[in-house]
Amino acid sequence: MKDTGNIDILIDQIKETIREYSGGSLSPDRTKIAYRALLSRFRKIEARYISEVAGGHLKGVLHQHNISNNAALTAIFIVQNGSTVPLAAVGDMLLLNALPELITREEARIEIGSTAKLRLGSQEGQSFSLVLKKISAERETIIAAAVTSSPLFNSADFDFIADFLRIIYLRNREVFSPVMLNYMNDISAEISRIFNGGKDGPVYADHFFLYKSIGAFAREGVYNIIDFSHVIINKLKETYPARVHIFALSLSNYVVLYDETTRQGLDIKRNRLDFMYHGNNMPYKVVDTTIATPQDLYLFLEQL
Repeated sequence: MKDTGNIDILIDQIKETIREYSGGSLSPDRTKIAYRALLSRFRKIEARYISEVAGGHLKGVLHQHNISNNAALTAIFIVQNGSTVPLAAVGDMLLLNALPELITREEARIEIGSTAKLRLGSQEGQSFSLVLKKISAERETIIAAAVTSSPLFNSADFDFIADFLRIIYLRNREVFSPVMLNYMNDISAEISRIFNGGKDGPVYADHFFLYKSIGAFAREGVYNIIDFSHVIINKLKETYPARVHIFALSLSNYVVLYDETTRQGLDIKRNRLDFMYHGNNMPYKVVDTTIATPQDLYLFLEQL
């Protein structure tokens, strides 16, 4: 990979700086200047591999493959119930939208562990290809994919990244669960839309955390679980005005979102609601958050 040489050079420079300082040829002040320069170079290299957002290491790997292997898009998918669901992707998102259906059609023809290359078509004189590798991840099947228009694309580098993605997926598959990932992305997008959509003043969020353990539903069946969630949502609907937005994040986690106008007319006691289920009053806490700036929004969504 292209950055390997840069990393080797940086390591040699660090060794040389240590050697000069230890030998007395580099003063403490000059050593500090050299250290800051080395740190700056390190952070520039590190930024190519690691993103600070959730799943940053995974996206860092995808990003690095794009820049080192002349790819316009690198992504990882999971095959579930006859469809292909993206887990993470970096690159041209317009290309990403076209891939799930195509991969679903083709993946049955690809053997586990094999790599296939499909021609996507041409645009402005460039011919695009889709490269796929089908990987077994315990009892699941994942697909590593890359789109490229470059003759310099290296299939061996792609195979290496695909195998590396398998390791990351197996270590973190509970984090990258596609159902939860897509669901939370949809909720985050909707909350962002409400925040940016012609509001008058800040947006407010009442975040309810119920203390009923998820394990308490272990033998109650799916219908009782759905019924419990309906009870909580219906209680929130009865308590708040019709114009609020209610989001069920999980069985024990609910958000009520509303604007400045609604807040001015709101007359409820958030800490004194009765969430009754089968004769039991569910204990809870509620956190009231004001979302007035994009930074407030970012921090709120990060905590969901």
